[in-house]
Amino acid sequence: MAFPGAKRAAAEPPAAVIKVAYEGYLGPLYLMSAKAEISLKAGAYRVSTSGKTEGFANWFFSWKNRAVSEGTRSNQIVVPASFQMNAFWNDKARKAKMQYADRGAVLVELLPPPEEVENKAVPQSLITKTV
Repeated sequence: MAFPGAKRAAAEPPAAVIKVAYEGYLGPLYLMSAKAEISLKAGAYRVSTSGKTEGFANWFFSWKNRAVSEGTRSNQIVVPASFQMNAFWNDKARKAKMQYADRGAVLVELLPPPEEVENKAVPQSLITKTV
């Protein structure tokens, strides 16, 4: 029974695991595959993704990526705790690891260093605002 003006307690979404998988084609050419898994448990979440080039695309360049993000959830609000990514791109291993504190993300590890890759470095001011 509901009463006008009564406050409803925020319901915690039930525990669940969601898994999806994708395969990418350009016409008949197999290009890539990707997977994602979202795990929701009491007070916590975990998102895991992976992807890689396949078939035709892998002949020209090799790419592999795995990333995991974990944190807490309460009253439909998620708060990140950590993020880790391991990849292989342009014949180089890549790695990024971030921990989250009250003031935002703290970059713990980044390999290779920004000066050794073709991408511009992400400014520290943007890293601390990462969610």
